[in-house]
Amino acid sequence: DKFLADGNFDKCKGRVVLHGNEQDPDMYPDRSSPTVAVHSIFACLTAAAYHGIREVAKIDVKGAFIQTPMEGPPVYMRCNKELTKLIVKVYPHLQKFVSKCGYLYCRLLKALYGCVQASKLWFDKLIKFLRKEGYEQSPIDPCVMRRVVDNKVWLLLIYVDDILVIADKDEIERLRAQFTEEFTWITMDVTVDMIHYIEKMLESVTKLEESSVPANKNIFVVDEKSPLLPELERKRFHTLVAKLLFLSKRARPDISTSNGFLCTRVTKATVEDKRKLFRLLGFLKRTKGRVLKLHPKDLALLAYIDAAFASHFDSKSHTGVAFFLGGALIFIASRKQKCVTKSPTESELVALTDYIGLVESFAEFIGFITNSSVQIPVIFQDSTSVISLVTKGGGIVRTKHLRVRMNLCKEGVDQKKFRIVYVPTKRMIADGCTKALEKRDFEVFMNCLLDGIEK
Repeated sequence: DKFLADGNFDKCKGRVVLHGNEQDPDMYPDRSSPTVAVHSIFACLTAAAYHGIREVAKIDVKGAFIQTPMEGPPVYMRCNKELTKLIVKVYPHLQKFVSKCGYLYCRLLKALYGCVQASKLWFDKLIKFLRKEGYEQSPIDPCVMRRVVDNKVWLLLIYVDDILVIADKDEIERLRAQFTEEFTWITMDVTVDMIHYIEKMLESVTKLEESSVPANKNIFVVDEKSPLLPELERKRFHTLVAKLLFLSKRARPDISTSNGFLCTRVTKATVEDKRKLFRLLGFLKRTKGRVLKLHPKDLALLAYIDAAFASHFDSKSHTGVAFFLGGALIFIASRKQKCVTKSPTESELVALTDYIGLVESFAEFIGFITNSSVQIPVIFQDSTSVISLVTKGGGIVRTKHLRVRMNLCKEGVDQKKFRIVYVPTKRMIADGCTKALEKRDFEVFMNCLLDGIEK
């Protein structure tokens, strides 16, 4: 059974799937296909909002794989007895090809679901079709395509057989006609709503108390004496955390820090971890009506990068990142650092240099989707010692690896790929991505993420 996003029944659905695990992967070395990155979607929607593009449509190619011809070495399939009976019932003339054991052997002419190369064949077919329609791929994200007409930029975002169209009515109707001509079945509609998603998730939890913040200051503290959850409870814990991760990546970035820690506990969850999870769910219960808004004021790329020194039990620090386009959030990250640093300055340097490459990629990507030159990105940093290191150079750096990081960042500053600007800790938005905040500070943090920031 398939259900709609609002929980209503849609239809019964079934398909024939090949056991791709029985194929020889060495025969298909190029079999991977990409999907659009979540932060690319936010960047495109924000740019579209700034340019006043209000028309958005979704193209869903039904049965995309079975509309795609097979290429390369031939693939043969043995249909099991149950499937063979169904095939013969529909096509009686095939009875003479059924083996004595009751099997039917076929050569695939279309990219059946389950084939290791099916998604790659479909992606290549779709890209070839869209290029013919005047679209070009982004060098940063191959699943984002643009078409420029009279200084207007139309965008397509590809996620397997779902294509999000950001264009005007004429271009949307033109694409509808061309897709209908090229493919047998398509549908076009748009539904964006994750409030129902939160409500359905909360239904599975009883006696849930509301909370004003998703976590307290001990979120990263692991209680080694807390008993492990029974396996059934641990699996339920894992399921809820995975659902929260999906939510945090798309509509509720304000829970990224607390849920990021819970993701590290899914294989060894304890009673204490369950309490932390329920606090987060209680916060969502209290704030389930909050939504992420994209109201850009310009196309300036601002990056807030921060670190909390030695915040984990193993003395590793924690990195927090928030990117804004025109004041609207387009990317967020809250991650434990991979190496132990010796001082707050080192931890800030590691955080900064881990993400300067992504800042440069975002700048290039924004130039592509807007078909225009972009302002030099600004990276906000609240450590004056780090700013001195990466803008003036010199100083004493403990290891050659940290020296490489320092000089890499300084080179970017010197080449005007980005600017490093000081911001007081009170205004460092990414601070909320490095640790749990008290109620008043957290509300400021949450409002900046969901409602956007002033320039």
